[in-house]
Amino acid sequence: MQTEARSSDLQLGTWLQTGSPIVAELADLSGFDWLLIDLEDGCGTEAAVL
Repeated sequence: MQTEARSSDLQLGTWLQTGSPIVAELADLSGFDWLLIDLEDGCGTEAAVL
């Protein structure tokens, strides 16, 4: 039986809870592999995500 190997590459990311597009741009330029934009507990809106 052969099992699929899991990738051991470390990925780093962060949560964003601000409504600031400047903070989102800085986080993007910081080299994170992923960003999670939290609209439930943050002060951003769906319109601001775009």
